[in-house]
Amino acid sequence: MKKLLIGMLFFVLCAQLVAADIYITEVMHSPSQTSSHSDGEWVEIYNTGSETVNLSDWTLDGNEFEDEEIESGEYLVIARELIDGTDADEESFEWYWGDNNGIWDEDFKAVDGSMSLSAEDCISLSSADFSEEVCYNSSYGGSSGRTIERLSLDEWQESDVDGNPGSGSFSLISESVEEESEDGEVSLHLTVSNSAPEVLLVNISTDDSSAEGVQVMPNVDLEKEVDVEVFVVDGNGYSDIEEVSLVVNNESYNLSFLESVNESVSKFAGSFAMESFDLAGDYVVDIEVNDGSSLGYGNTSFEYLGILSTRLNVSSVYFDMGPGDESEYFIEIVNSGNVLVDTEIYGEEFVSEEESISLDYLELYNGGWYSLETAVSLDLDLEPNVSEELRFRLIVPYSVSAGNYEGSIVINSMESG
Repeated sequence: MKKLLIGMLFFVLCAQLVAADIYITEVMHSPSQTSSHSDGEWVEIYNTGSETVNLSDWTLDGNEFEDEEIESGEYLVIARELIDGTDADEESFEWYWGDNNGIWDEDFKAVDGSMSLSAEDCISLSSADFSEEVCYNSSYGGSSGRTIERLSLDEWQESDVDGNPGSGSFSLISESVEEESEDGEVSLHLTVSNSAPEVLLVNISTDDSSAEGVQVMPNVDLEKEVDVEVFVVDGNGYSDIEEVSLVVNNESYNLSFLESVNESVSKFAGSFAMESFDLAGDYVVDIEVNDGSSLGYGNTSFEYLGILSTRLNVSSVYFDMGPGDESEYFIEIVNSGNVLVDTEIYGEEFVSEEESISLDYLELYNGGWYSLETAVSLDLDLEPNVSEELRFRLIVPYSVSAGNYEGSIVINSMESG
């Protein structure tokens, strides 16, 4: 758990005008417990005095309290959405930190408040004779469902997940204040704060083109493995890093430590897989580095090149028919590439040694029957790894002579657009 002194790190309190009894003691600015931050943000205050204080003359971020009182030694939570309101979800402070029964009936006091917090912000608490402002940023604590909680007038620490609403150990006396030295010796105490990791460089080493940027060529009917290198900076050294992972195309992959470049820079490597049928286009690779206390982020992108590839389920169709007969049959086309596909289809007439059958008798169905004497275009928009049945009909005219006839159907595929 990280502890900090206000004068040394990132909290700054404005000067108090007179002695006060009410202090900001905990801030939940980036809740992960609710899908919307506005449903889970809250601020906690504490009464250090010996008497109950009416808050009607107090404001939080310029917003007045309703007729609320805070007793001596009591914590009060001001929630942005205490009870679920009229929004689409059912989430609220009570939904998560209460018992989700639609009323606030827990053993500590909580009220609604008007505020809007962000990862870098300032919160002010004031009355007619007192003013305090807490300023913070995301570089130290309070992310991923944790709070920043106050220990004393000048000390704060990051809480465990969920924080400690309605309770705490706030004291007006700082733990860092030492007793006077009587023997001329002053002890020194040093707290080294955690250095948040940073992504220095992301390199996709699989590059199948000399064009600018990174282009990856798919494999037909096979996965394509793409190699990645990530350079990470961490002032505490690479041993401090617990996990480096990437997300691409909604899939997550872990990277492995490869080598230490110097005292603070280390190299991680791994790979991810692209399917042959993943659509051609630009993809983003998101990197996350976790050192157990804080996170670092980075990203890069690449172009997944397009392949136009289709296959048919048959190569030959045999008929045994007589004059005047007709027969319907289906040929299945499969998009084995990674772009949307249309087709153009035409026929080559049936011929025997002595005679031929006109292409007027070979037809394709496309909302109606069309002769293949001329090419017929089908706007299939056939997606990758999807098949479509093409419907054909052959008619044997009455005037045809007996014999063996051979013809063909030509199916040309092209990218939709």
